[in-house]
Amino acid sequence: VGNKGQAVIELEYEVLNNVGIPEAHAALAAACWSSGKTSLAEFQWEVAMEFDSRFSNVRWVSENYHWGPELTGALQKFLSLTK
Repeated sequence: VGNKGQAVIELEYEVLNNVGIPEAHAALAAACWSSGKTSLAEFQWEVAMEFDSRFSNVRWVSENYHWGPELTGALQKFLSLTK
């Protein structure tokens, strides 16, 4: 919470060590989008969708995962392709 750069680094580490966990890929996509890393965000999103398309529903994510409001907001912005 509060350190976006560290959060992105930790999520990158998580997806490298645990490829195929859709939550990690979706979270990294949202975090990268909010950091201006659009290409990486799009790639991670494609991976997440291969495993679980429910992450494209922000309400479902909010109800089923403990994402903070900033990351949830980043996901909403990513899905609406806004900054």
